[in-house]
Formats: sequence, structure tokens, C-alpha cells
Amino acid sequence: MCLQLTPPRLPARSQRPGARLFFRRRRRLRPTTDERSTVTRSLTRLTLAIGVPYVVALAAIAFWPTPVDAGVRGDLGRVTSWFARHGLPMVDYAFLESTANIALFVPLGLLLALNLRLRRAWVAVAVGAVVSSLIEAGQLLFLSARFATVDDVVMNTSGALLGAVAGVLLRMIVRARRRRRAAEWDDAFAHIPLRGASGVVADQPSRVR
Repeated sequence: MCLQLTPPRLPARSQRPGARLFFRRRRRLRPTTDERSTVTRSLTRLTLAIGVPYVVALAAIAFWPTPVDAGVRGDLGRVTSWFARHGLPMVDYAFLESTANIALFVPLGLLLALNLRLRRAWVAVAVGAVVSSLIEAGQLLFLSARFATVDDVVMNTSGALLGAVAGVLLRMIVRARRRRRAAEWDDAFAHIPLRGASGVVADQPSRVR
């Protein structure tokens, strides 16, 4: 005669002895909603601290009645001459102007990309193109001493693109660091001893053979 015994049924994971303590520790050490909110608030303050002065400076440069480089053209001429004497004739006034137009819109793309979802980072480039087009239109209609060109729109949009790419890369780096920290936490939790109702580490159900 063969006696067969039904093995004891294990309780659900959330009902096992020590499980509540485990998940309570895990929730305590995991990034909480308050911590994520703190990061969001810090990013908002950084955006305002940089964005407000930037917008003021951008508006002043864009809608100044006369070309902003009118007073420094002599200095720019000496800079281009120095580059030409040292074998870099391509660094002329047009090159410096294009570089300045690109650099002017890098902060715009960067700040927008940092505050947008990764899938919507293209919006930063679109906003840069729209803002540049409006600036050039305003110069064409209301500022006779300024010169509105399509090249400026292209350079400004390129700057917004570079800023958006930098913002996306920064977001990806931060996300990778968070995932690495989460993996380290999971590995640490896997080695935390759990105490059952009897106070013995990791109570195991008895087996009947």
C-alpha cells in the first residue's frame, strides 16, 4: 500500500511571513513620488533661472533697432584677419555670423528638450524654427536697419536642433543612472534576510516524503 500525501500549499507571495516587511523596506528605499517631484521642481527652477534671462537677451538681440555687431565690426575684422594669417581664411565674417546664429538658439532647444518627453523632443526644433521665423518677419516689417534672411532661420533652427540633441542625451544619461540605481537596489533586496512569524530567518515549509 502506497501512502500519498498532498504537499502543503504555500501562501501567496504577499501573504508569506516577512513579505510585508520586505515590500515596506523596498518602498522606503525606492525613489518615491516626493523625490521625483523634487527633481521636477529643481528642473523647473533651473529652467526659470536660465530661461528668463535668456528670453530677455534673445528679444534684445533680435529686435535691437540697429545690427548688434555695429560697434564691434572693427574687432571682428581683426579676428578674421588673424585667422587668415594663420592659414584659416574660411573663418571670415560670414562664418562668425553663422556660428553666432547657431549658438544663439542652442539654449532654447536645450531647455525645451529637458522639459519635454523624449518622444516629443522634436517639438523643441519646431519651436526654434517658428521663433526664428517670427523674429525675421518682425525685422523685415518693423526694423529697416536689420536684414532678414532665410539663412538666419536655417542657422537658428540648427542651433535649436543641437540644443535638443544635447537635452535628449542628458535625459538618457539621467535615466540610465536611475535604472542602474534601481538594479543595485533590487540586487541589495535579494540579499536582505526575511524573518517569519517565529522570528527565524526565512521560515521554510516542512516537506513530507
